[in-house]
Amino acid sequence: MLRTSRAMDAWDIFSGTAKALLPEPAIDLARKVRDRRRARLALADYLARIGAAFPDVSYRSAWLIDEGNDYAIVNLDNSLVFRFPRNGDSADLQREVRLLENLRARTSINVPHYLYMTDAFGGYPMLNGRPLSVEVLRNLNESETETVLTQLAGFLSALHSTEHDIIARADGSVPHTAPHQLFADGYHGEQRDRLESLVDTDLRRSLERFYAESPQPDAPRLRLVHGDLKPSHVFLLPESHQLGVIDFGDVSAADPAIDFTFLWFFGEDCARSVFERYSLASEDPEIVERARQLLPRLGVKRLLWRFANPQRYSPDQQAKAITLLRQELAAAGFADEH
Repeated sequence: MLRTSRAMDAWDIFSGTAKALLPEPAIDLARKVRDRRRARLALADYLARIGAAFPDVSYRSAWLIDEGNDYAIVNLDNSLVFRFPRNGDSADLQREVRLLENLRARTSINVPHYLYMTDAFGGYPMLNGRPLSVEVLRNLNESETETVLTQLAGFLSALHSTEHDIIARADGSVPHTAPHQLFADGYHGEQRDRLESLVDTDLRRSLERFYAESPQPDAPRLRLVHGDLKPSHVFLLPESHQLGVIDFGDVSAADPAIDFTFLWFFGEDCARSVFERYSLASEDPEIVERARQLLPRLGVKRLLWRFANPQRYSPDQQAKAITLLRQELAAAGFADEH
């Protein structure tokens, strides 16, 4: 049964009192119990909405993925994926669908194909495969690696050459991301102060070296970018070695180097191999180097965001952000002594 607002207030008061009386492990356990209960209630609500809109959809198992900033995800039998905008407005999802339809006609990479759409949420057949991690790519033979890199270059070429108006809002405006303004001087002020208590001395030293030796490059021409490429969003499909890319919720007009930051995790050779196949290379010869400089800056943003939102991110997820930042600095050539 859903708690009333008064009951929820009582829970919050209890939580505050418990913090003063109980040891931290007990608080963590209580928080996990609370979060699991909330997740069950949320999942039941989403499943009811799916059933009401699409009564022919059947499933044996369902679970909620509730970590994203913009969408809650419901997975049915590892077969169907439904995405629910957190703000209840599917306008962003409708724009995403328009982009995906365009990309399917222009690239060989598999992208979500929404077969279930309402005014509030949408669903598509799940793209099943292995996340494209460093280990997965390393275990491919030369021919398979060439196939993957060629697909990545083709996908980025198609996306980055897409006209901005395909994701335009009803008022004609286009979502923009401006990392150069966002990260240019932030570290040497508020970001540095906030990081002081969050990361260890070695990591702080690596950050100091990175910002001292990596001046912010000039802002390039803005292009449509995915904005959140990472192994959990790029899949190698079984046997065919075809790639699949999901989660286009952060698509915006931005520096295309944002999408190349993902490639630095596989090493500079990988990033430059994709660049050699990138159809816009001659128009943006510095994109690989800009990606190297953006990679840790994006990691700092992620880390600070997770620690600023403890109600959304568990201590484990916050710790993972620190680990990722350490890896991003290492990929950019600024490994610490940890």
